[in-house]
Order: sequence, then C-alpha cells, then structure tokens
Amino acid sequence: MKLPGFLETNCPELTRLVSTGQSLMKLGVSMLRAPAPETDLVLLINQLSRSVHNSMESVLCLASQGFGVDAMRLGRTMFETAVNAHYLDEHPKLIRDFVEFIWVKRHRHQGYLKKYSPAEAYDEHSPQAQEIECEYKKVQSRFKGKKDWCDVSLEKRADAIHASAMYGGLYPVGCSLTHTDILGLRFGTNDLGEIILGPSTAHLDLALFQSGLSYAMTLDVYQKVSELDFRKELDDCWAAYKAASPPPDKLMD
Repeated sequence: MKLPGFLETNCPELTRLVSTGQSLMKLGVSMLRAPAPETDLVLLINQLSRSVHNSMESVLCLASQGFGVDAMRLGRTMFETAVNAHYLDEHPKLIRDFVEFIWVKRHRHQGYLKKYSPAEAYDEHSPQAQEIECEYKKVQSRFKGKKDWCDVSLEKRADAIHASAMYGGLYPVGCSLTHTDILGLRFGTNDLGEIILGPSTAHLDLALFQSGLSYAMTLDVYQKVSELDFRKELDDCWAAYKAASPPPDKLMD
C-alpha cells in the first residue's frame, strides 16, 4: 500500500514506522490464517486477535492521513482487547463467562427496546425472543448483579499481565478521547486552545506506538496459545517497529 501524500510531506520520519507496521500486519495475517489447534482458548484468542488486526489497519489509515487523535480512540479498544486476551490465557476457566455473557447483553438490549422502542423489539413469541429468554435463564444466576463478564476490574487485569504502565499512562487518554471529556478535548487542541481541524501532525507518533504495542501484545499471546512457529518472525517485526518509533520521552511532545 502506497502511503498517502500527507504523511510523506508532513511527517516523513514516520513513514518507516508505518512501513514496519504494515510488515507486522502481514505477519499477523499469516499467523491468524495458519492451521492451529481448535481449542476454545485458541479459537477465542484468534477472534480477539483478528479484531485487533482490523483496528490496526484502521489506525494506519487514519494516521497516514493525519488523524492521530481519532486513531488513539481505536488504540483504547485495542489495549482492552489485548489485556483480555492475555488474562483469558492465564485464566482459561473464564472463557465460558466471556462467551456466555452475550445472553446478558442481548437480554438487556431486548428489554431496552421493549421499553423505549417496542416496534424494534422482537415479538415475545418469536424464535429470537424465546432463544434470548431461554439462554438468559441458563446464565442468569452466574451473572446476577454483574456489569461485566469478569469480576476483576480492567485495571487489575492489566496489573496481572504486567501492563499497568500502559493502563495508567496512555489508556486514560484514550478513554478521555472516546468520551470527549475535558481532557479529551484539551488533548486535541493547539497552543491557542482550539481543537485542531484535521488533517494534522498531532499525536500521530503516539497513536502508532500505542496501537502497535497492543497489536503486538495480542499476536504474542496468540503465538503462545496456538504454538505456531512464528516466534522469531514476531520478535523481529516488533523489534523493527520499536526501532522505528520515536523515543518514549518524545512521544508526548
């Protein structure tokens, strides 16, 4: 893929980072499509990794065209997915909870539609509504009073997989950008306090580094659980990506 002219003209120092990111993604495609054991853990982490892979593609597109702040919004979800993938690897008994929490989600959504938009809700006698009700009753007691599939907070999950530095560093910025709170607004401003209208060079390096790290984290755990023979290639690609990234002390400049 040829780099759009914006990056080449305005941030030529980042073209190598994007290029190494594309190489990392090419390896990711090979890994995710390679035959692997069809265990519940491998299949789930493959799906999580595919989701992060698609987000990484989107980040490269956004950053290449001068939209680093929006790319960082995607970086937030990529980090959350990477944390969950590693945590599920360490606690495989939680796979069932992760998967079956979908019935809580669907039951809540059906209830919301019935209350606020009944025309869009499934008829209570329809096969879809009956399936949701039946499956929800099977898991209801396990998830009673829970807001999520896991009792452990994301912060503690991140700590358990040794990702606290990123959780407390870049992740809060991504959350603020996603919710557009005051920090999110200020993060995308110029020296006059005005939101920068894109395209711009603001935070392109930060978005690329943050997202690349989460993507590599996800591929790392998939390599581990799948036991595929991509370890050296993955380590080499990540080393090249880090080498092309600005020094950490320059990322927030």
